[in-house]
Amino acid sequence: MGPKITPRRSEDRGHFDLDWLDTYHTFSFDEYYDHNFTGFGALKVINEDLIKPGKGFGKHDHEEFEIFTYMLSGELRHQDSLGNTEILRRGDIQFTTSGSGITHSESNASSRHNCKLLQIWTQPDGDGKRLAPAYQTMGFSDARKLNTFLRVVAPAREGDGDAIAVHADLSVYAGILEPGRGAGVVAKEGLGEDGRRRTKRGYVHVANFGGTGEVVVWGREGEVVLREGDGAFVREWRVGEELGFEARKGRNVEVLVFDLA
Repeated sequence: MGPKITPRRSEDRGHFDLDWLDTYHTFSFDEYYDHNFTGFGALKVINEDLIKPGKGFGKHDHEEFEIFTYMLSGELRHQDSLGNTEILRRGDIQFTTSGSGITHSESNASSRHNCKLLQIWTQPDGDGKRLAPAYQTMGFSDARKLNTFLRVVAPAREGDGDAIAVHADLSVYAGILEPGRGAGVVAKEGLGEDGRRRTKRGYVHVANFGGTGEVVVWGREGEVVLREGDGAFVREWRVGEELGFEARKGRNVEVLVFDLA
């Protein structure tokens, strides 16, 4: 039967093109608000940011949410109040538990090239403000994600040392599919939206590199075609059921799949 899939088209997202930043918002964020899109389960923000050379976000505060930066291209300089300073590159995921409060800044480390990334916010289980601020970075090469889905974020309670640990019932899988190739993600056991560990929710995001890549995902109503920048809500996804994908044309397609409670 398959899950119910509802596309969220790229052109329908919030969009702001500033002098230093070109950004798309999947969910309500900052000056963009749509009461129909205020998050989905623990997933609260997906911003696709292109930062101009030498520009960036100055020092600012966060609390409660867990925030991770998924690098698509270029170099990003990160500094925070915990004393961390580093430069992130493609394949890196930088993860911050803001908890009781943290200050950080992020800027394009290059004076010549743009920097592109996804910034994703998740809501911790319980009171996120009780968590101690923390910082973690892990790198995941393209080769490990090629024509498969690699779990890059996992619930902290599972103790998966090969993935970023998040304080929520949430897993994130990243895959790079070549045209004509496919792969899938199986819903892991969790509380589920019905509270009986039978069905879950999910979200799909296709990274936008300004190309013609397309990927098909199979759902209850058959094929749903997603293009670069598109997303999709996944509902009534049964535990143990595979969500299948196939890249159809253009170039390689990079896909993130969120397995949510």
